[in-house]
Amino acid sequence: MELKVLYIDGCPNSGSLIAKVRRIIADREDVSFEGVLVDDENLARMANFHGSPTLLVNGRDPFWSGESSSYAEGLACRVFLDHQGKPVATPSDADLERILIVD
Repeated sequence: MELKVLYIDGCPNSGSLIAKVRRIIADREDVSFEGVLVDDENLARMANFHGSPTLLVNGRDPFWSGESSSYAEGLACRVFLDHQGKPVATPSDADLERILIVD
């Protein structure tokens, strides 16, 4: 599994998502992980960037539905929605584990 967290400089939520992902995959030898600074709008479009932070699992954003982010155009911070529809800084540990832990 290939994981990337795409982020912009100064985003207050990127570090938290990176730390959560690293903790969840700590014992996984079958997972590669990379944090990628997105500082160019062309790179953002090409990289499937939906606001900072964006988690890509094998190139796909499992949290993107077209309505789950504040991203529209440009480099911006992202807002996720929890199960009650309230804005949160990052996905919950349970949501990340469901996506990242494959039995």
